[in-house]
Amino acid sequence: MPGCPVVPLLSVAFCGYLLAGLPLPTYLMFAGWPALAPAVYLGYSRHRSRLR
Repeated sequence: MPGCPVVPLLSVAFCGYLLAGLPLPTYLMFAGWPALAPAVYLGYSRHRSRLR
């Protein structure tokens, strides 16, 4: 692969630069959705399960 050690390092650095520019509510939403999704899934599956 041409530029093997340089291209991946630049990609990681650029992604870090993009992440550093995001506002705090974005990080909070990113943490909130994965925490909320299992609760919704488990609540829905308890009421719709045929294995009761």
